Amino acid sequence: SIKQYGAVADGITNNAVAIQQAIDKVSEGGGGRVIIPPGNYMTGAIFLKSGVDLHLQLGATLLGPTTTEGYVKAKSRPSIVSAIDQRDISISGEGIIDGQAQELMLDIFKKLRSGELKDDSIWMFKRPGVARANNINMVGCKNVKITGITLKNSSDWIQDYRQCDNVVIDRIKVQSTAYWNNDGLDITDSKNVRITNCFINSSDDAICLKSEDARFLCENIYIDSCILRSSANGFKLGTASVGGFKNIVPNDTRVGEVPLTKTSNLA
Repeated sequence: SIKQYGAVADGITNNAVAIQQAIDKVSEGGGGRVIIPPGNYMTGAIFLKSGVDLHLQLGATLLGPTTTEGYVKAKSRPSIVSAIDQRDISISGEGIIDGQAQELMLDIFKKLRSGELKDDSIWMFKRPGVARANNINMVGCKNVKITGITLKNSSDWIQDYRQCDNVVIDRIKVQSTAYWNNDGLDITDSKNVRITNCFINSSDDAICLKSEDARFLCENIYIDSCILRSSANGFKLGTASVGGFKNIVPNDTRVGEVPLTKTSNLA
């Protein structure tokens, strides 16, 4: 339990150090489960390590930072939970990871107005590109499982699995309409991915496959028994399509009331 390392469930104290100590200790000991018990735990950026299951019990909420200082950039986007080049990792349970997007965006806009943050892209896209954060960001990982949890209120893509191999995402809920450009689930240049029994409600693409590196592609992606709601695309391949897509199978998945039943095999 993260409480053994001094975590405090008051929704205010930054528990990143306590949670990271628990993760590091379990990973160094050969693997096991790090438990987040019921309560509201504020955190900064934390990094999942090989062999660790981060388990959010029913009633547990992991709260993302409400200021930019709480995030660390790791290879791609800032994130509440990141994993870089790890294996045999999972996030499980019936708890919640809440990005607190509205609060974080207030801090970002404040810093943009004061000049503390600079973002030239805001004039092109009409929204900030800097300092926004994922709830989950995994890069170069092998054997990943995400099951049961709820993800909500992200200021950027809710979750991105990039250049990963063997990913299982099952029975998760995504409720994230707090800010723009917050895809519900992104698979980027990954292979051997199963997405099943999920509910996703997002303000941008619900499930989006991307290929951003010519050395990789999205390959062997199976999607089944999901319900998707989106203000953009329910199911999308692209916009980035550099390496390509191969053996993509969306089966018995509904966007609103429209089932996706066709199999695509795109080289």
